[in-house]
Amino acid sequence: GPGGGAHGGPGPGQSQMSFRPLEQSGRLYSPVGTNQYIPPEVILGLGHDKAVDFWSLGVLLFELLTGAPPFDAPTVDGIYDNIVQNNVRWPGPHQPPLSLEAKDLVCRLLVVASDRRLGVRDVADLKRHPFFRGVDWGRLYEADGPFVPQLDGDEDTGYFDPRGVRSLDALALTPELFGGGGGGGGNGNGGGGGGGGGGGGGGAGKN
Repeated sequence: GPGGGAHGGPGPGQSQMSFRPLEQSGRLYSPVGTNQYIPPEVILGLGHDKAVDFWSLGVLLFELLTGAPPFDAPTVDGIYDNIVQNNVRWPGPHQPPLSLEAKDLVCRLLVVASDRRLGVRDVADLKRHPFFRGVDWGRLYEADGPFVPQLDGDEDTGYFDPRGVRSLDALALTPELFGGGGGGGGNGNGGGGGGGGGGGGGGAGKN
């Protein structure tokens, strides 16, 4: 999450009073979250409440619709500047445009004034937005998903990017990262070395 700095967010050197519990003030002050999804009130150190979830929903919706985050920039400070100034990077003329309903929904969620975001006062306002026209909210959990993966087992990774799978395979070959690995064997001069955090001790050496 963001630390203290030019935008006034709470930093490590600030008083712990900046991190008052939610039950005392009704708002949180700890700066946590992923850079692209952090709302302006967190960056500015103003405290935050459930309204941050509707901001993050707007960011996620924009990214799902366009394939890119709405406040992207080469640096973290640039991202924060775009967020605070509400500088949304809408699709360009050579990219597929958003529908009027989709753009309106994103705009109503990505509002700097947290108490004016759609859904904050009543989530039913969000559900009634024209973008969701035709959605049967009462039976949503019973509906079939638009895509149901066909898996060969619990460890089937066929739908994942193979680059990520190779990374996981590499980790599997380095158990010492996770405290595993057995102890070293004994040699002719002394005892074997101790194992990793989860491994057993080495065999006794000969004198």
